Amino acid sequence: MKTVSLVMALILAALPMAASGATPAKGPAAPPAHTMVGLVPEQVRAALGEPDVAQADGAGALWTYRLDACALMIAFRDTAGALRVSDLVVGPRRRGETPPSSPACVASGEAAHRNPPPLPTSTPHR
Repeated sequence: MKTVSLVMALILAALPMAASGATPAKGPAAPPAHTMVGLVPEQVRAALGEPDVAQADGAGALWTYRLDACALMIAFRDTAGALRVSDLVVGPRRRGETPPSSPACVASGEAAHRNPPPLPTSTPHR
């Protein structure tokens, strides 16, 4: 879990807060903006499909999705004997872009999972 926490801290530190005009919140942290918090891995897979990168460490895990609109990192923590989403981090898909909001990023991933692009048609070999 220490590795997952360290990775999350590094990711959060690297996000361009100045470019978005955001300032760090003072006082207690605001509750997460999206309802994925609290879901178990099976529910996340049902909504978004398999992650592009998955890492488990101790009592936690970190999944990364490379979506068209954003990069989505989902942190899981062991809660009462089950892994549950504890945090979401949204980043830009391409350097220099402003990432969408957490709900917009998750919604784009859900839409892509529901409506995958068609498979390419094969052409016969000559």
